[in-house]
This record gives sequence, C-alpha cells and structure tokens, in this order.
Amino acid sequence: MMGEYRKVQKTGNSSYIVSLPKEWCRMHNIESGSEVYIEVDETGRLTVNPGYREPTKNEFVLSIENDYPELIFRKLISVYLSGYDTIIVHEKPYLTEKTKSVVNKFVLNTIGLEIVEETSDRIVLQNISNMNELNSEKLLRRLYHILENMVMDTVSVLEKYDENLARDIIERDMHIDRILYSITKQLYMFLKHPSIAMQSDMRLKTIMDIRFAAKYMERMGDHLVNIVSLSPLPEYLGKEISEFLKSMKKNLDDVFYSFVNCRIDNANSMIEDTREKTKNIKMKMDELKCNGSPKVILAYESIYRIGMYITDFAETVMDECIDRNI
Repeated sequence: MMGEYRKVQKTGNSSYIVSLPKEWCRMHNIESGSEVYIEVDETGRLTVNPGYREPTKNEFVLSIENDYPELIFRKLISVYLSGYDTIIVHEKPYLTEKTKSVVNKFVLNTIGLEIVEETSDRIVLQNISNMNELNSEKLLRRLYHILENMVMDTVSVLEKYDENLARDIIERDMHIDRILYSITKQLYMFLKHPSIAMQSDMRLKTIMDIRFAAKYMERMGDHLVNIVSLSPLPEYLGKEISEFLKSMKKNLDDVFYSFVNCRIDNANSMIEDTREKTKNIKMKMDELKCNGSPKVILAYESIYRIGMYITDFAETVMDECIDRNI
C-alpha cells in the first residue's frame, strides 16, 4: 500500500482525528470498535499498528491418520513453531506405540513442552515456559557454547578416537536443535502478533539475524556429527583434519565476538580469512579425489561446509551491525 496524505479533522474541543485507509483496515480485520496501538518514537514520528489481542484459547488438535513417523514429527514441529501453548495429539481408535514414540522424541527436541495428560486415544502437551522470558540473544549464546565444546571434543575424537565421546557429541546436537526451534518460534510469534513485538526491547530485524546465526551454527553441528560418525580415521589424517577444525573454531569464536560486540571490521576480516582457509581445504579435497578414502574426503567436505557457514554468519553480523547504526 502506497503512502498518502490525509486531512486532520477536529472533533469536540480538544481531539484531532484522521481516518484509517479502508484497505489497511480490511487487511488487519479492523472494524468499528477495534483497538489499534499508537506509538511515538524519539523523532516524533507516530506509528499505528493493529492492536492484536492474545487468543484466549490457544490450542491445536493434531489428528493422526496413518501418518508415517517423520510426517508426524514435522507436523508437530510446525504446530510448535506456530506458537500454540496446548497441542492435543489424537489418534483413533487408540494411540499406537509409533505415535507415542514420535511424541516423546518431539518433547525431547523442544523447550518448554511437557506431557500433562495421556489417555488411550490422545496425548495433551502443554507449554509450561514463558516465551517472553526466553531471550533470543541468550539462547544464541547458549547454542554457541554447546557448539564450541562440540568442536573441541570432535578434535579430541579425531586425534584419539573415543567411542563414548563420539556418541556424546551426537547426542548434544539434539540440544542445538531445541534451541534453534525456540528461537524460530520467537521469530514466528513476533511476525504473527505485532503486540508482542511492541512489548519487547528487541527489534524484529535483530531476532531475524539471530535466527540466521542459529541456523548456521545448527548446520555446523550437523557437520561435526558427520565427522565423528566417520571416525576413526587414519591417525595422521585425523590429526591433519583436526588442525583445520581448530583453525575454523578460532574464526567461529572471532565471528561470535563480532556479533556480540557489533564489530564490523572484525567480521569483515573473518570473511576474508575463512574464505582463504576454505580454499586450502578445497585444494586438499581435490588432491584426495584420485586416491583418497571416501570417508576422509567426506570429513574434509564437512570442514569445508563449516567454513562456508562461518562466512555466512560473518556476513549476517555485518548486516546486523550496519542496521543497528542506521
């Protein structure tokens, strides 16, 4: 909708009114008696937003009808990200063990949901956390700390294989997924309910950039899982790959520091440095294609991908820092 001029009118002795565009009202279901939220910023600019109210009943009934486990899980994640506080999983004539298993996996992969009721044909999940108290930036810090420990433990697995440590790294990747889902849910809630965004001290653009950063780090975690799953590797190659990984961790640390402290110059130097390192890894991969082990090539491929995601993260840092200073 294009901007337009509207005439201010006076009503009564002290009030001034201006009409709202009909198309805008229709788009946001604004009718006579509806509320809008009016805000004045530091420049004196007046902003009018739809005054959405939180729904009094926020539940979703998911009916299971011969769905395969992966589809059930995806549907549950979609409902969770949509912001429903109560999710009812219903299956006739009774809940199968397959469905129960998927629901339990879903609960483990999310933050704040608990099973509060279970009968023969339904399971009720309730969100017991306050999403407004789960600050996205704090969640991102938590995700980063999990990831950096995963990197160092992956280095240990590469240099001296430990099956228990490898299994623990794979299990920790689930915690990264949980945090990513929570950050994504917050972003969706901001987009769906402008009133929530108005009450927050975080900008929508910042939460979007945090979500980008979280996704990049989640993908890095997936590639760490790939590497430990390919282990053990020949000793000399394991140590060689671990050196590349340690070098990538240094860049990841610097990029995260740049994000927290809004250092555009540092983020830019990390883009250049990481790109140079990924070129060297690509050259190594090309050398191995003739006579290298497929497992080793795949391990190098994962290191290469981690470098690419670090570069993407650094570019997001630059975008966010520039936007903060506009």
